[in-house]
This record gives sequence, structure tokens and C-alpha cells, in this order.
Amino acid sequence: MKLYLVRHGEATTADVNPRKPLSARGEKQIEAVAGMLKPLGLSPAEVWHSTKARAAGTARILRGCLSGTPDLLERRGLGPNEDTAPVAADINAFDGDLMVVGHLPFAARLASHLLFGTEAAPAFLFHTGTTACLDRDAEGRWSLEWMVHPGMAGADI
Repeated sequence: MKLYLVRHGEATTADVNPRKPLSARGEKQIEAVAGMLKPLGLSPAEVWHSTKARAAGTARILRGCLSGTPDLLERRGLGPNEDTAPVAADINAFDGDLMVVGHLPFAARLASHLLFGTEAAPAFLFHTGTTACLDRDAEGRWSLEWMVHPGMAGADI
């Protein structure tokens, strides 16, 4: 199983829009990442995103670079400060590849939970727009396969 764990692109500030959707810069960040991902032929069965506008916007943009047309599913429990255990359990029970679009510190804590069994020490930083590919082997062990961020495609991170 492949898990594509994504941090949303840069959001507008609350004084510009209280819903804090993607900013123009955030859209460019995600479009840059999508350009790097498209040749990889990623084909998650579903794309889960948080209830926040910036995560939903990120998921919509990334869906365009994926093979097939995976369902976009808004999920509670993916917010910045949510407990990772319930989502990790759902991911471990999922049959197929999956993309999860969320926030910091949640994304970093979830990756650590899956990789190391604890979210206490996040293993890596998720810049806005970062995508990490985690792979689960037949024994249920997770490993980091790769990471990309907008700066790798020349976008401002």
C-alpha cells in the first residue's frame, strides 16, 4: 500500500478570508507539486482531506494529476491538532493506495505514528505543499519511500 501524505498549500490569512482557502501562491505551490507527481502515475483509490478550505482546494488540484478519478472525501479528524491514532487505524485497515491531505502538526505526527509507532518526535518537516510517499509492506511495516515539495519544482515554499 502507498500512502501519499500531503500538507496543504499556503493559505490566505483570516483577515483576507476567514475560511482561509489557498492563496494564489498556495495554488502555484500545489500546481508545481502536481507537475512533479503526474509522471509518476499515482493512482490512489481515494483522496481524504480535512474540513478546511485550504485542504479541500489542495485535494482538488492534486486530483487532476492522479491516474483515474479517485473520490475526494472530506473527513473529520484530519485537522491540525487532531489525535492521529483513529486515522492511523483507518489507514492501516484501508485496502489500496490512499492520499491524505491535511495540516501541520498533524501530518508530521501521523507520519511519525505510522513509521515509528509514536507521534512524539516528528521525523521530518512538511513545508506547505509537501507530499510524502509512505509504503506499507506485507508485514504492515511502514517506510518512507520519497518526499517532494514545491521548491523542488522551482516554486516558492
